Amino acid sequence: MKRIIILHEYGAPEHFRGLQQFANENKTKFELSYTEFRIMKNIIKGIIKHDGHKVIKNIRNIGSIISLLFKKNEIVVLGMAPYDGFVVIANMIQRNHYVIYYSSWPYWDHSQYPKKVWFLKKFVDMKWQEFTRGVRFVGVIKQGVNNFVYENSCKGSWVIPHSFDTSIYFPSRKKIIDELLKVIFVGRLVPEKGIKFIIDAICSPDLQGNFEFTFIGDGDEDIIRQIKVLESSKSNVKYRKRINDQKIIASEYRDNDIILLPSYKTEKWEELFGMVLIEAMACGVVPIVTDCIGPKNIVTDGRDGLMIEQKSTRAIIEALNILMKNKKLYFEMNENAIRTAKEYSVDSCAEKWLSVIDDIISSEEHRNV
Repeated sequence: MKRIIILHEYGAPEHFRGLQQFANENKTKFELSYTEFRIMKNIIKGIIKHDGHKVIKNIRNIGSIISLLFKKNEIVVLGMAPYDGFVVIANMIQRNHYVIYYSSWPYWDHSQYPKKVWFLKKFVDMKWQEFTRGVRFVGVIKQGVNNFVYENSCKGSWVIPHSFDTSIYFPSRKKIIDELLKVIFVGRLVPEKGIKFIIDAICSPDLQGNFEFTFIGDGDEDIIRQIKVLESSKSNVKYRKRINDQKIIASEYRDNDIILLPSYKTEKWEELFGMVLIEAMACGVVPIVTDCIGPKNIVTDGRDGLMIEQKSTRAIIEALNILMKNKKLYFEMNENAIRTAKEYSVDSCAEKWLSVIDDIISSEEHRNV
């Protein structure tokens, strides 16, 4: 039986549902396990919080990583931020194993970094170049994969997005739209998510028609206060705290018509691949999104949603008015959004992982001939 080890900074099993499905379908051939590599930080947290389970878990993680240094020919799926110092150990692992580097990061031209390299930058750069020469790369979005291949020499590349559970996220049997359009926002309630522009749109006299707005999430206290003030003064605004139960949030999606995600790029952050967007589309909700790199790799403007400019109240109002006035367009986008979401289902992503694993098995068999 071949082992597949997911080696990730903090585990993140939700990122690997497709790979887990692949392993489940081939359980006589493959065994899947998870190991976290941000160990010392987690041990310190465990000690401070008197969490013995966390401490023991991370001591086991140390043992798992050390064992990899002495074993051979395992399949290791590595989730690591670009230029992370762990690349030094990753290179040691790569010498004896088949390493698949998995990342949602889209920028590989050295212009942007998700993490700052504070010391030994030249050394880390050298180790990074060494790492990318021998790795297979799996990216979450196509643009990220294309950029990685352009900047790095690697053994192969694939696009495999995060996936959703079709038993939870599915459309209602028939979407019926009356004169009321229900609009939902789900996510962190922070400035860069564009909440200010949603609030301004709600308050604008230029918004034409009957809309209901629901905000779900936690975050900035001042933003939450503004939403609650709006809720108290307007009967068409609702606020709910973050919902962790996936079945409940899926039900919320099915009860709404439009998901509004007007994120904007900052110096330190941009909306990458968003599961909220995919899960909502799977439930038949039409998205209105900005052109951040994640959403624009998912939504096709005018086909399965509307794409608007960032930081624009006017753009939000115009998009909402379009869908209110043109119900035929809404229903077309509703159907296309459901079709688009199917590409991100667990089954679809499991098939994509099959091609990656097959490439490794084929190369291993060729090497042993």
